[in-house]
Amino acid sequence: MWFRMFGGVSRQGTSTRPRRRTAIAAASMLVAVITVARPAREASGQEGAAQGRVSGSKRAGHIYLMAVGDDPLRGAVAIDPNDGSWRKIANEIHQQARVSPDGRRLAIRRFLRGTPDPGLWIYDTTGEKDAFRVSERQGNPLWSPDGSEILLAAIMGRGQVEYWRMPADGAREARVPFPTTELVLDWSPDGQWIVSASMRKRPERPIYLTHPDGTGERLLLAASDPVPQIGGTIGLSGRFSRDGRKVLFTHGIQEKVGRPAAFTSTALLLLDVDGGPPRRFFERANDGLTTSASWSPDGKELAVHVLGNDPGQPAERATSRIEVLDIEGRVLKKIPLPDPGSVMIARNILDWR
Repeated sequence: MWFRMFGGVSRQGTSTRPRRRTAIAAASMLVAVITVARPAREASGQEGAAQGRVSGSKRAGHIYLMAVGDDPLRGAVAIDPNDGSWRKIANEIHQQARVSPDGRRLAIRRFLRGTPDPGLWIYDTTGEKDAFRVSERQGNPLWSPDGSEILLAAIMGRGQVEYWRMPADGAREARVPFPTTELVLDWSPDGQWIVSASMRKRPERPIYLTHPDGTGERLLLAASDPVPQIGGTIGLSGRFSRDGRKVLFTHGIQEKVGRPAAFTSTALLLLDVDGGPPRRFFERANDGLTTSASWSPDGKELAVHVLGNDPGQPAERATSRIEVLDIEGRVLKKIPLPDPGSVMIARNILDWR
């Protein structure tokens, strides 16, 4: 997710605003917060044009998106991958919010000064239950594979984090001896590994696999900025495949370093947990910026947020859409999203559950 590193994307989809590269800047996008409301059940939205799917076959789950700014989707929304309809889950804004493996709970942070009852909150994605606070600590959550626990990266200030493990109901908290220099990104489906970006060596930011108790560290990628052999940089939002064998990242190659940074191309990047060179695919050069991605519940497809222009569209009229791909990068479906109503677009796919 490019917002972890740059903080926003222009509507033209070719430039971003740089941010200071600290663990906190990489871990959190500090944006305005509005009062939390009970999740709405009403659905509204738009239908995407389906392509290449067997007639009568439906995609499971929902694609969860976070949006900020003057945006009709502002907050956390659930999008139906079949008809494109969407519904609001929470008005709270947190680009590192995560959805539980069963798709029923959203862990999201209330964090700005003046916000009532700050901390980590749990929302019911169906709107049937009230939200509740699970921890007073500020940070970014990861769900355990069975949804019974949360690993919280608690922000301590000065670029440092502490890791705490707790039941999903918040009954108790226990400190995890994870290095404070690590930015955890995802938890493998078998529960054995956590993928993280290390701030010990910058600007390279190597990618590691580590057991949830902080032991067994092994190198997955020597550098995320620039990536060895292919160059460019990866967004810090890695997602394990459903079988736990691969980790998915977004990847971009910059035309220059400066203000603003311009990308000559973006793509998706797959890393095999057993090693080997990364695989770059779904490359986009003139028809959109790939900002975030997640695996489908069955692991056979990917949902990708694309910001930019479809071929033939005026350059000043940027679009925001979700594209559903197979694992070879072929587009199966496009889901158009409402016009964000702003010169800046900051939308990020959290999960597909």
